[in-house]
Amino acid sequence: MSKTQVVTLRVPNELKMRMEYEAKHQGVSMNNLANYFLTTQLSQIEALSKIEQRISQKNIT
Repeated sequence: MSKTQVVTLRVPNELKMRMEYEAKHQGVSMNNLANYFLTTQLSQIEALSKIEQRISQKNIT
């Protein structure tokens, strides 16, 4: 089992309510939903950064 750490986030009330609704709708916990959102968004950002880096390297050579 992977180790976890507790992270406290402050979010607007409307965002919290939307997350609660979506978690209930999906049948998952708020924690699982937040982990999913953070993981997928971070993966997209990392992939975009790699693409941008490759493009900039091609423009240099």
